[in-house]
Amino acid sequence: MKSVIITGSNGGIGSAICSHFLKLRYKVIGIDLGEDRNHLDSYLSCDLSKLKISTICDSFTASLQSEIGDSHLVGLVNNAALQVCGGIESISVEDFSRSLDVNVVAPFILSKICFSNLKENSGSIVNIGSIHSKLTKPNFVAYATSKSALLGLTQSLAVDCGASIRVNAIQPAAIATEMLLDGFKDNPDSYSKLRDYHPTKSIGETSEIARVVEFLLLQSNKFLNGSVIDVSGGISCRLHDPV
Repeated sequence: MKSVIITGSNGGIGSAICSHFLKLRYKVIGIDLGEDRNHLDSYLSCDLSKLKISTICDSFTASLQSEIGDSHLVGLVNNAALQVCGGIESISVEDFSRSLDVNVVAPFILSKICFSNLKENSGSIVNIGSIHSKLTKPNFVAYATSKSALLGLTQSLAVDCGASIRVNAIQPAAIATEMLLDGFKDNPDSYSKLRDYHPTKSIGETSEIARVVEFLLLQSNKFLNGSVIDVSGGISCRLHDPV
């Protein structure tokens, strides 16, 4: 049986990716904080910000390999992310560092852990980035920095591993997760402005991200490596001109 690992499996995008691959009859191994919200057969609770600690990493690696078992691991989806808002004057060094630990260091460590399994099965890695890696706004210094670093990691791994493991990334814009919708619950006018600012006049759906992940993991796409796909409704192309 083919298997896929999805981090951040409890979140809006992560849940959609899990659901999509369950329908495709993959063994889905979810990784997130707290209890499993998707009723997966295989799930590991892990604080990814602490994965760099050797004792935690060793224990986690053993647990993950046990969950993989005799399945054929063909995909690692590094989807988990931490978004701490604040500018250079307000954000703490601890929060900045933790953002890098979750958004960059953990995907690197997971890629190392899964390397042999993925190589054996001609698998691939998909990193879920953000349009903030290229264009950002005030108070996103930690998030934008970490997502830019994740883009660099994607390209570096694509060069290093491309002969055996393909590595690609997706960069979403605003996606209609429960968290995003809750944030605009009391301010529908702002939600409408955000929606209409996208050239498509729409907010992305989590299912759209899941379908792009499926495409990137297709083993028949042998030449698709080091690519970064914007799923942004065209907002990543738009010049913001106030006049």
